[in-house]
Amino acid sequence: MNYSPEITGIGKYTGEFCEYLNSRNHDVQVVTGYPYYPQWKSQAGYNTKWYKRESVSGVRILRCPFFIANPKKKYQRVFQELSFFISSFLAVTLFCFKKNKANFLFVISPSMLSGLVGLWYKLWCPSVKMIYHIQDIQVDAASRLGIIRQKRLLFLFGKVEKFIIEKADVVSAISTGMLKKIANKSFKIKKIVLFPNWVNTQEIYPTEVSINFLSQNNLNKGKRIILYSGAIGEKQGLDIVIQAARHLEDELQDIIFIVCGSGPYFDTLRDQCFETKISNIEFRPLLPINEYNQLLNAAWLHLVIQKETAEDLVMPSKLNAIMATGGMTIVTANTNTDLYNLIHENNLGYIIKPENPVSLSEAIRHLSLQPELIELKKNAALRYSKIYLSREIVINKFLESIFENSYYRNELIHKINNQYSNA
Repeated sequence: MNYSPEITGIGKYTGEFCEYLNSRNHDVQVVTGYPYYPQWKSQAGYNTKWYKRESVSGVRILRCPFFIANPKKKYQRVFQELSFFISSFLAVTLFCFKKNKANFLFVISPSMLSGLVGLWYKLWCPSVKMIYHIQDIQVDAASRLGIIRQKRLLFLFGKVEKFIIEKADVVSAISTGMLKKIANKSFKIKKIVLFPNWVNTQEIYPTEVSINFLSQNNLNKGKRIILYSGAIGEKQGLDIVIQAARHLEDELQDIIFIVCGSGPYFDTLRDQCFETKISNIEFRPLLPINEYNQLLNAAWLHLVIQKETAEDLVMPSKLNAIMATGGMTIVTANTNTDLYNLIHENNLGYIIKPENPVSLSEAIRHLSLQPELIELKKNAALRYSKIYLSREIVINKFLESIFENSYYRNELIHKINNQYSNA
């Protein structure tokens, strides 16, 4: 459902993945929806009432119409899923009758129902190898976050999910914690592979922040920036940022909280701060990628916040960009979750309990007195990103596992590995 030019979330990674495949001489065809995320409305220049073909960076794209939900009306999200399922099903049916069949079919969830569309194509083209890639364990998240409360509907979606992961040739996910949860759903999964999100180091990297950027964005106030940048929805639980800002308003007057993003609760949180007259927090829209890199480098501390109920169901991809700039991060995570283990074992940031504004306030106080600790963790984060998170390294490793035992292995993967042997 999500694809470029969405600048955050699943669409960003899907777009970069397809463009990379195209650059490696693969013939790539995308069936997707119209860009709408994270604003939850159709982007300018797109008429979403009918199908549209376009080409971006050499990738052929067929965009399908679908109903865009009001994210605050949870039942509408089901209609959104169903509408995209129907329109993409019709589009993929046309490809079933084309002479040139795909060798590999890459299906991204959400939307979970896209897995059924993929299996429909596989029914007509049995030789295709279907990879079902899970960015978000949708059924579990919908249940835990209360997006779907009807037990019968959750049971039905659970059965559909199990059917898809059992029929797919490969199931992949972005974290080991997610892989464990998926593996527990069925013992009939044929192959399960880790495919984490990455960072495009040509766009996100350490740099000196320009005076012009600070001036144009009214950031040259001599204050240290505590930044949250990304989606603003239910999974994040950003209320604790507002409460922490209120706790520290008089005590640490040289800091400013900046919440930069978009989503269903952006206006709610901003209005809440306005009504309570909190002076040390600002809300800003998402920035273009070059300005986003400047903002990441300008931050003193970064926040990676999510609710306890969302743990190990999603992996916050914003952390990759933070580490690629050598940023210092405060992360909410419980012990033994994937996120906790990643940060703790590699000394990448400062961990606090989820949904605890007091812990967040105390962490900021502590770090304000520990510049050496901050530098130590920033250096560790930058080093980790260079070794593990570059787009080429992550994608090539995944492709090697997918092309294993196929005729593509010697022809393409050997060449790719040689090309990036110095990475």
